[in-house]
Amino acid sequence: MSWLEFLEKFAGPIATVIASFTAAGVTIGFGIDQTRIARVQVKTAEAQKDIAQANLDIAYDKLKHDLFQKRYEIYMAAKTLIETIFAQSPVNVADPKIKELRLKVDEARFFFSPETRAFCEEIEKRVYGVLVAAQAVTGYSEDRPERMELRDQQAKAEIALADIFPQLAKRFERDLGFEQLTKPR
Repeated sequence: MSWLEFLEKFAGPIATVIASFTAAGVTIGFGIDQTRIARVQVKTAEAQKDIAQANLDIAYDKLKHDLFQKRYEIYMAAKTLIETIFAQSPVNVADPKIKELRLKVDEARFFFSPETRAFCEEIEKRVYGVLVAAQAVTGYSEDRPERMELRDQQAKAEIALADIFPQLAKRFERDLGFEQLTKPR
């Protein structure tokens, strides 16, 4: 059998084998390209996730920044209120500055976490105790025993208020602090 006869007899099967190997090679090439594309898509999705997280962090920081001025005003009102109470003893209940500061501290309910709001409510409660005791003292003459009892109540209320003062900065720290500046890296 010569080469020519061999080729005539087996040309069809040889062509089929060659076509099969060619198709397999093309399929493998497409598969490799698809795998490469999928890996790039995974990296793109991860980058998009990181960008979305960064945008979320920026939005959260913007919210904290926008709230900072209001929050800081309330913090300063609480601080100044306590300082004003001690600067004027006995306290004049009608003092407009005290009324203004009490109203500002009351606005904490709109801007702070429940813990900070509770702290501001505690300040208000203690300020109210001082004011009530101071007002009651003025209703009695110096020589009345009731006046001494009321002075004691006022002093205890002022001490309770004074106990809060050193806690102010620590209590407001979480709400007023910027994480990028305060958390360790």
